[in-house]
Parts: sequence; structure tokens; C-alpha cells
Amino acid sequence: MNTYASRLYKHRFFWPLIMATMSLAASLQSLWVMSFSHSQTEHLYTAYNNYVIFKQSFFHLIHHQSLYILYPDEHWDLFKYSPTFALIFGAWAMLPDSIGLLLWNFLNAWVWLKGIRVWQQNSSVNIPSLAGWWLGLGTLELLTSLQNEQSNALIAGLLMWAWGEWERGSSSRAIGMIMTVGFIKIFGWAALLLWLAYPNKGRNFLLGLGWGLLLAALPLLVMSPSVYLWQIQEYLRMLEQDHSLSYGISLMGFLEKTMPGLWNKSVVLIVGLVIMMVPWLGAIRRTTTPKHRALGLAALMIWMVIFNHKAESPTFVIAVTPSLWWLLLHRDTPFMRWMLGALLVLTVLSPTDLFPASLRRAWVEPYNLKALPCVIIWMRMQWELYRELFQSGNSSPELVVQAD
Repeated sequence: MNTYASRLYKHRFFWPLIMATMSLAASLQSLWVMSFSHSQTEHLYTAYNNYVIFKQSFFHLIHHQSLYILYPDEHWDLFKYSPTFALIFGAWAMLPDSIGLLLWNFLNAWVWLKGIRVWQQNSSVNIPSLAGWWLGLGTLELLTSLQNEQSNALIAGLLMWAWGEWERGSSSRAIGMIMTVGFIKIFGWAALLLWLAYPNKGRNFLLGLGWGLLLAALPLLVMSPSVYLWQIQEYLRMLEQDHSLSYGISLMGFLEKTMPGLWNKSVVLIVGLVIMMVPWLGAIRRTTTPKHRALGLAALMIWMVIFNHKAESPTFVIAVTPSLWWLLLHRDTPFMRWMLGALLVLTVLSPTDLFPASLRRAWVEPYNLKALPCVIIWMRMQWELYRELFQSGNSSPELVVQAD
């Protein structure tokens, strides 16, 4: 990389400008694309249907309507987030769609960028020479999420940011971010496993309980306890029905497509959960390094996607971002280079116009191959975590984490 280009990408305004540009481009595309009709209704819907779902959830909440039924006159598909998220989205719902959509996309992009920077600054394996590659390749997957107006980049950014805050000793902020993720998507609660790897567990448990109660109670500002309880019951009913209807672009989806009828997705999820949790449970009585904790979170973020029965193409920014960090970190080995290529081709590029449509229709979509590189990367990460867990004489010094 020449000196000018190196100075350019390291400039503090370069990547925020890139994020703003991508947010603007994705928002304009969604606003200008013609409306579409769904095969099961006679209505026309905007190209930014997901944003409309989020926006209308706020009005359904304050008018005491069920958040978890279809409203075909307004949008297609269900709202699948918590009542707390619906309330918070009122900050965008009151704005014109053109402004609200742009600000929503920019928030997602900026938090994703912030998360990567905090991760890099607090990792014991700092890779400043690869920061440009990590961000540059990651933006390809980020754009897919922004074009679908989803919250996945926000989730990925908050999780990485929370890890960095915990490394710096700001456990209250870290726990607040993780609890916020959990109130956006239920799989986000898994990130509370970070609690096992840091000191002051009793204090941090109380902090988590306080944050959880605060966020859970927010909808009571606009509804009675009885109405709130009804919404929670509706939420649980929707989640139960949703789990039985879909496999998503996930490990369960790949197994069902390649070996149909042989797998129970609940069993697959439980097995994956146990495999993922063992190294975290081992961290209770072992010393861990920032690199080990970063690897644990990276594997956890991938787990959130590949074991998610509702994972879609825009969801993969949560898994691709830590995968790129790890692959670039170990880029000198042939396996990692091959996996980097597979991740870029099958996971990042396969949904785009840069990938041959005939191959996508014939192979990638029917067999859920988009998830396959992330599954292999997750297995390799877990193998490394288990190797460290059972390695004899592991006495690497613990990073001193000061209480905030």
C-alpha cells in the first residue's frame, strides 16, 4: 500500500465518511426502488419494508395493539422484536421516512465501525496493518444489511464495543450494551457469557439485573402492566410458532437440505449451545488473555447466526465481521487463505449481482451454502478454544481489568 493510500485510510474521517456514503446510497436505493407486491396479498409494499415494520411497531405499541400479528395494509411480515425495541424505535417513527431511514442506516453503520475500532484497540493481537482490509472486506457484508434496513450491523457493533468496554474495565457500559442487544434479538442474550470471563462477578450480575429490569420496564411508560403482560404472551407465542416454521440460512438449514429428515433442529441447537458454552464455563477458574476472550466472543457471534433458525442473508454481518478478523489474523496458513476465499465467495458475494445468478439458484440457495464457510470457521475456532482449555500447564497471565 503506498504512503498516500495508507495515510488516507488511517485518517479519522475516512471510514466515517465511507459509512455515511454507504448509508446514504442504501437509503436512496430503498426509497427510489419501485414498490413490490407479495404473492399472498394484493397490497403494494415499499422496498424498505423492514424499516416500515419497525416504525409501525411503535404506533401499535402506544395504541395497545398486538405487536405480533400481521398488518397487511401497512407492511409484509411480522415484527419479531421485543416491546422495548418497539418503544425505542419511536425516535425514528416520528420522522419522515426519508430522514428516519437514513439515520437508522447510519446508526447501524457507525456502531459497526465503532465496534471494530474498539475491538482492535483492546485486542492483545492488534493488527493495524490489516485494519483497512478488515474494514474494506467487511463493508461488503455491511452493505447487504443496510440495503435491508435491518439491525444486524448494530448488533455486531454493540457486541464488539461491549467486549472492548469490558476489557477497559467499564463493565457497566458493557453490560448495558449486551442487555440492549438481548432486547433487540433474543439470541443476543448469549453474549452474557462474557460475564464468566471477568472478575467482580457478583457486582456484574447485579448490574445485569439492573439493566435488564430498566430496559424491560420501559414499555410501562406507555401501557399498563396488564397490557404489557399480554404483549409478552403474544411475543412468546410468536417465537414458538416462528421456531417451528423455518430453518433459515443456518447449519440446521444446511443439514435439512443435504440430509432431509435426519435432524431435529432443537437437538442441533442444544448440541451447538453445549459445545459453545464449555470453554466459557472453563474460564471461571482459569486465567484468560484478551486474545482468548476475543476469540470466544468471535465464536459466539458466529454461533448466533449459524444456529439461528431465522438467519437471513443480512444477518451474516454478525458472523462475517469476527470471521474476517480471525482469518486475516492467521492469513499465513493455507487453510486460512482458502477459508477467506470461501467466505468472500459463498457468504459475502453469493447474494450480490457479482455472483453468477445461475450458480446461486442451482447450488447456493438450495443447499444454504452461504452458511457453510461460517460453520467451518466456527468449528475451527471452537477447536482452538478447546485446545487452550485442556492444554496442560496453561498459566497465561490474566489481563488486569479495573472496576469502573
